Amino acid sequence: MGTVKYRDGIAILQIIAFAPAILCAIALMRRHGITLAWWLITMFTLARLVGASAQLITIQHPGIGADITILVTLYLGISPLVFLCWSMLLRV
Repeated sequence: MGTVKYRDGIAILQIIAFAPAILCAIALMRRHGITLAWWLITMFTLARLVGASAQLITIQHPGIGADITILVTLYLGISPLVFLCWSMLLRV
């Protein structure tokens, strides 16, 4: 059995924060239609949830596959965040 480290604690907090956020994003996307902003928010929260889950998997099953998943979701989650910040900056 592995030990829980600082990164694992952050992953637990991400799951606690982003699980309700994905439900809200999906509900808002259904209510207001599938626009680019809602789609990006949904993809961002989904990428964060998958990355945090992969981080928690490494506690019991350390390996290169989970590490690659963590890195891929980390970098895939950054691009929707950049696009959202860019669109907010255009409004200003």
